[in-house]
Amino acid sequence: PDTNADAYHHIHDLYIDEFRGTGRHGIYLHAGSGDNNRGNIIDRIQIRDTTSGSGIYLNAASDSFISNCHVGGSGLYGYHIATVNTKISNCKSFYSNTAGFYFSSGRGIVSGCESQDDDTGFYFDASPYAASGLIADTSNVAGIRVSTSVMVLVGFNVFRVIAPHARHENQPSG
Repeated sequence: PDTNADAYHHIHDLYIDEFRGTGRHGIYLHAGSGDNNRGNIIDRIQIRDTTSGSGIYLNAASDSFISNCHVGGSGLYGYHIATVNTKISNCKSFYSNTAGFYFSSGRGIVSGCESQDDDTGFYFDASPYAASGLIADTSNVAGIRVSTSVMVLVGFNVFRVIAPHARHENQPSG
């Protein structure tokens, strides 16, 4: 509506594959100074092989929702959330070389998500954050990393699988 200048993008039902090359992300939402890129919805997305970037990267795109997405083979992060008030639910990251989920801006919610065979499963580097029902399966460095002081975490499971299909068989125990 004319009374609200927010973008309100709705990105859904896509398969994104082989976004290779420096700085290429599967989905990248951002805004310049003075712009309003918020209220976005990202739903039912499959992303594979963003070998030098992130699967989904939100920067200055606040008040967004991400749900039912499956991101694999990211060179950086499966999900890089560098904006406030983002809600993520029912999403999975696997085979990310830095972290499956990286939160560098706060006031967000993440629930019902899984990291599998990512270098670090969930990295919370901003606050406040509320997280529930998360699984970190066979991370290489850490299942969860928290470098913030305000964090609510309920129902988190970190485990490793020692099997021929596991990417990181020597996961730390914590």
